[in-house]
Amino acid sequence: MPILAGGRLEADALLRLRTATYHAKASGPLTRTDTTYAPIPGASLSFTTAMPGAEVSVIAFFDCAVGTAAGGTDMNGRVVVDGTPLSGLAKHQMDQADRDSVGVTEKVTLASVGTHTVELQGALSVAAGSGTFQAFTNMLVLVNEQP
Repeated sequence: MPILAGGRLEADALLRLRTATYHAKASGPLTRTDTTYAPIPGASLSFTTAMPGAEVSVIAFFDCAVGTAAGGTDMNGRVVVDGTPLSGLAKHQMDQADRDSVGVTEKVTLASVGTHTVELQGALSVAAGSGTFQAFTNMLVLVNEQP
């Protein structure tokens, strides 16, 4: 709902002018040896919107440690909003036993009001080798609800 000239300005409308900021950090590791995506422990959060059309921006970093190298295999990290995976992937090539942080950014518009969940998940691109998403995996979520 827009703020109209001559209209009554209420505190909740002013609060929605401010971007809400949320942060989540992994609480434990997730080791993958297959292509099935799984949630990274602790790397999820929920928030509530009051207006339809809220814009959500996610900046995510995946702390990737290769346990068993496998040439041609990637560790894939993705962002999931309300159970729907977004299109971007953070990719770490598993051609040697090493550890790096890789990132992905996403932006989505939420059609409905209410409680929403953002989650980070990890998998391998091929069922070869072993990779662990470590404890420094984290995300910053910015929610904009302009009246």
